[in-house]
Amino acid sequence: MKKIQSLIKLVLPGFLVAATGVGAGDLLTASLAGKHLGLVVLFVPVIGALFKYVLTFGIAKYQIATGKSLLSGWFKSFPRFFQYIFFFYLFIWTFMVSGAILNGAGASMAAIFNLPGDTKIYFGVAQTILSFALIKKGSFKLFETIMSILVAMMFFIFIFMALGMIDLNSQIESNVSLALLSDPWLIGVLGGVGGTLTILSYGYWIKESNREGEKGLNLTRIDLCVSYTLTAIFSMAMIFLGAKLTGFDGGKKEIISALSNMILFEYGSAGAFFFKIGFWAGIFSSLLGVWQSVPFIFSDALYLFRGEDKQNLEQTQTYKNYLLLITFLPIISFWIKFETIQKLYGVIGALFIPFCAFSLIYINRRLEVRYKNSLFESIILYVSLLFFISIPFIK
Repeated sequence: MKKIQSLIKLVLPGFLVAATGVGAGDLLTASLAGKHLGLVVLFVPVIGALFKYVLTFGIAKYQIATGKSLLSGWFKSFPRFFQYIFFFYLFIWTFMVSGAILNGAGASMAAIFNLPGDTKIYFGVAQTILSFALIKKGSFKLFETIMSILVAMMFFIFIFMALGMIDLNSQIESNVSLALLSDPWLIGVLGGVGGTLTILSYGYWIKESNREGEKGLNLTRIDLCVSYTLTAIFSMAMIFLGAKLTGFDGGKKEIISALSNMILFEYGSAGAFFFKIGFWAGIFSSLLGVWQSVPFIFSDALYLFRGEDKQNLEQTQTYKNYLLLITFLPIISFWIKFETIQKLYGVIGALFIPFCAFSLIYINRRLEVRYKNSLFESIILYVSLLFFISIPFIK
């Protein structure tokens, strides 16, 4: 039992960042990618997880090497106008992402009880207030415990259901072409594996876990390998479930119902109920993770902007104020067209990946030799940077 607890403690920061990055849009995008492109895109989550592993590990190396967040490195290395751009980006990202997550959380909870219409608003408001209370009054240990339970529910339910529906006689389609690389569904899956801006949170969470030096670096390497492997498997399970849909020609709003009906046919009413529970757990873990971590990012940025070095950011008034903002601002999104939020969410999030790759190439070369990017990591960073930059030109 102690060995299991030690293993869970080891991989918790990685699980937190991976679960926080898996939101409503990512779950649905992976399913729709499977439906529209088939099982040929099963390899995409593996590539996406590899990209995110190298990016997140680079963030961790900077944190462990300097004792400072990567955000500190950005503010120190780039011109002053970058800081204004970052704040603008963060505000837009906060509204778009929190709005998308809250809509998904409300809709998924309403689906569990088979309640129609505006009930998702009430469920969404209840969940954002609950998250606020858990983060403001609870400890980091409580946050870790709740997130661990939610992640376990999400992973095991979806992976179990996908495994139970595998047809060993089915073949993976081979209609691969260069144009596939620019397909919006493929790009959505690639960018959605493990999150975007939320990967910055990993630096704050390993600080909470007191990871330092060579030992901390090795623990982080194992932690992220396990976490992103499971995230890739989870995304592959969603692609597989989407590919199993027949006669479906709808969008993100309709696919939840279509997947539920498919699970109902395969596993009965109990299976359909657990599917909805797993879907909600995935979205609520993302909501709780974003609500807890993004105020860290804003507080860190604000104090760096002022030239102050603040410790225990979660105790500052700035953190508490941004937590209030992220709790109540996205409620407005219930009266905005959901598809519009999802599209803007995708565009805003996609901009972060190439910038983060570029910054790690530029900043981490100044670190001590043992913390610099390895040849393999440098290659992956350059590939991810070039890929996301070249997307508009791929035909």
